Formats: sequence, C-alpha cells, structure tokens
Amino acid sequence: MEKSRYIRLSNSYYNQGLIYAKQRDLSACISCLKKALYLNKNNIDARNLLGLVYYEIGEAAQALVQWVISVNLKPDDNVAQRYIRSVRDKSGELEKVADDIKKYNQALMNLKAGNRDLAIMLLARVADFAPNYINVNLLLSLLYIDNEEYSNAERYLKNVLDVDRYNNVARNYMQAIKEATAVNRKKKREKKRLKNTYSHRSISDDEVIIPKGYNDSIGWQTVLNIGIGLLIGAASIFFIYMPADRAKMTDSHNKELTLLGEKLNESNLKINDLTNSSDELKAEIDRLKESMNTVDEETADKIAQYQLLAGMIDAYKSGDYTNAANLYAMIDADKLIDIDDGSGVSAKAIYNEVSGYMTSEGDSLVMSLGDSAYNSRNYELAIQYYDKSLKLNPANSMALFKKALSYKQLGDVQNANAFFEEVIEKYPNSEAASSARLERGY
Repeated sequence: MEKSRYIRLSNSYYNQGLIYAKQRDLSACISCLKKALYLNKNNIDARNLLGLVYYEIGEAAQALVQWVISVNLKPDDNVAQRYIRSVRDKSGELEKVADDIKKYNQALMNLKAGNRDLAIMLLARVADFAPNYINVNLLLSLLYIDNEEYSNAERYLKNVLDVDRYNNVARNYMQAIKEATAVNRKKKREKKRLKNTYSHRSISDDEVIIPKGYNDSIGWQTVLNIGIGLLIGAASIFFIYMPADRAKMTDSHNKELTLLGEKLNESNLKINDLTNSSDELKAEIDRLKESMNTVDEETADKIAQYQLLAGMIDAYKSGDYTNAANLYAMIDADKLIDIDDGSGVSAKAIYNEVSGYMTSEGDSLVMSLGDSAYNSRNYELAIQYYDKSLKLNPANSMALFKKALSYKQLGDVQNANAFFEEVIEKYPNSEAASSARLERGY
C-alpha cells in the first residue's frame, strides 16, 4: 500500500515536471523530476525526461548518465536507447561536449589564479558556440556585471532565459542590472545639472577687463621701439655672458653624462631583474599549462568512459555479448562518477551488475575477436584483443600464448619468446604451455 502511494506521488511530480518543461521552466522541471525519482527510481519516463532537460541546458554528460541508468532499468522498448545512439552517432557531438567542459574548467582555473580577462574570453567562446549551456552563461554574465559591462551581461542572460524562461538566478541578475543602471542614470543627470549650474562663473576682483578698442591705440612706433630693445638685449647677453656661461655648460654637461651613466647601470640591473622575472613567469605559465592539460585530459577521459558504458549496456541488453565484453574491457571503473539525484541508482552499480558475467565469460568472448583478427593477419589488432582478454582474466593462459604467437608473426622474436616463457613458467601443466614449448623447441 505504501509503495503504491510513493509511485502515485512520483507520477504526480513527473506530470508537474512535464508541465514545467512545456512552459520552458526547466529549473522547476528538474526539481520536480528529481523528487519523482527520489520516490520511485524506476520511473522511466521521469528519468528519460530529466536526461532530455539536462541535454537542453548543455549538461550532456549528466544526460547520458540518466539515459544509461534508464536503459539498465528497462532494456526493452526504451526511448533512451535512441537518445544514446543519437548523441553517440552525431558527428563530433561528444568531442564538442568534452571541449566545452575543458574550456569551462580552464576558465575556473584562470579565475582562481586571478586571470579574469582570460576566463571571460574562454567562457565567451563556449557561450557563443553553445548558447544553451546555462552554467557558462550565468558565470559569464556575473563577471560582466562585476565589471559593470551591463549590456554584455544582458546578452548572455538572454541566452539563459531563452532556454530556461523562469531561471531564478538569471532573473535576479537582470534585476541587479536594472537597479545598477537606474543608479548610473541618476548620477549622470545630477552631474549634468551641476555642470549647467556652474557654467557661468563670477569675475574676481583681480581680473582686468580690457576695454574694447585698446589694441587700436597701439601704433607702429611702439612696435619698432620694442624690436630695437630686444636686439640690444640679445647682443649684450652674447658678448658679456656667453664666455662664462660656456664654462658652466661644460661642467653641467659632464655632470649630466656621469648621472646618465649611473642611470644606465641601474637600467641594466633592472633589465636583468626583469629577465629573471620573465623566466620565472614563463616557468609558472608552463606549470599552469601542464596542470590545465592534465585537467583537460581527465575531463575528456571521463566523458569517454560514459560513452563506453552507454555502448556496453546497449550491446549487452541487445544480446551482442562479444561487443559488450570488448567495451567492458576498455572501461576504467574508477573514473565513473555517481550523480546524487536522490534516485539511489548509480553508474558504478550498473557497471558492477554485469561484472560477474564479464569476468567469467568476457575473456573468451574478447579472445574470439583476437582470433578473428589473427586469422585475418591483422596481428597488431589481435594483440590488442588478447590484452583486453587478459585484463578481464589475467589467468587466461591461451590468450597469453596467442599474444606471443602474434608477436612472432610480426617478427618481434624477443617479445614472442618472452611471452612463451611466461606461459611455460606460470602455467606449466596447461595446453598453452605445451604449445609454447613446441614453439621454443623443447
């Protein structure tokens, strides 16, 4: 009775979420769908819709997680399979998602390091190519608001509200911009009023008003007298003061040269200091780049793990166990991250669910792929499959022997003999060891 009540409540939240989705109130929709899954983790419709909403707001990785869980809970007649294939088959889609996340992480690192301009540039690049990426647009608009670049902030907030019409954070930012611009307009009006008030100033007691027509009273005689006086003064300076002044100028020039030499030495020291600082700065930049590249690689690798998990579940549920085993061997379970959405279902749990079958049967299935590649004389590919088989079952002596044979066919005698010896040493009583002895000639 209690269980049926939870199911009804879950369906009610799903229906409300569906209404919000149609109204493009995606924040409220996500909240309702999470509650629906908390009450009933098997509510497939709610989970699939949650994945679609995540995808709509630019969170493709979270969307894939929800759809993978959905396919695991209901392998047959599930629209989530089509969603996964659509994302996986769309040219460059997952690579674009990884690149957007990479730039977003780089922007966050730059913000922590105080490089705000570079962070804004990276975020703007993501937002321009992915205008539906809500978190990027919100962070970018917040930075523009802090810089008082309100028109730019409004442009990116519009991106948010076009996708999520009633996003509370975006609406609050819009209100803050409205209030700030109102204050700025008020300050401009006050400044203009004060400027008009003081544009006509009083004349002080010390200022002299020149009567009109004063210049007309100056005759050519006055100009001539002034010119003669200037010539006499210049001649006096040249003949009386120049010899003594020349000596002073020479002494002053020598002092200036000495001072200039000292300044030049100081400049050289500063240049050396700047060169050392530049080298230290370059080393720090290289360190940050290396750190960013590590984060970028980790982000791309995590998305690749979810892609492999989605493909593995799809193949497993459709009965293609050989392909499922091949994909399973490529997954690094430590890089699967669970998202706490209240449903109690995790990506790791899905992976662990098929682990029993894969560890018991998967190695032989993958080894058969290696045999096909070997028979087609594609020995490099055969070695890759045999390595995957050994990853699933390190004690598969035959996979190790066939790996040695592949190296022998490639002409790599050193590796071939090393793996033949490993088979003989580890599994002396096996059929593979007998074959390895024949290959070694004893």
